[in-house]
Amino acid sequence: MSEAATQPGLDERLAGAPGEMLESVAKEYGVIDRVMYASDYVCYDYDLFSENPAQDFMKWMRFVREEINEICSRCGWPTLTEEEIDGILGNNAMRLYGITE
Repeated sequence: MSEAATQPGLDERLAGAPGEMLESVAKEYGVIDRVMYASDYVCYDYDLFSENPAQDFMKWMRFVREEINEICSRCGWPTLTEEEIDGILGNNAMRLYGITE
């Protein structure tokens, strides 16, 4: 049984964790396979995003793939494997919803 299963309220604590810390805490508690990338990216035309929303989205994906482990390392948190990052960026959601490639 994972440690998360014995920790009441762990899901709520994870939900409130800062972005980079979330993955690290989830890995530590054995629930990294439940973390999924999501975005509340609304739409273009709010002066916050570029004229190319797809390009903005890809920047966030690159951040998760290329920079998250650098932040984790600097903070002394566990880093993520490629498999864990792939899970966060889509494979965990595919498994949850029963989507096959």
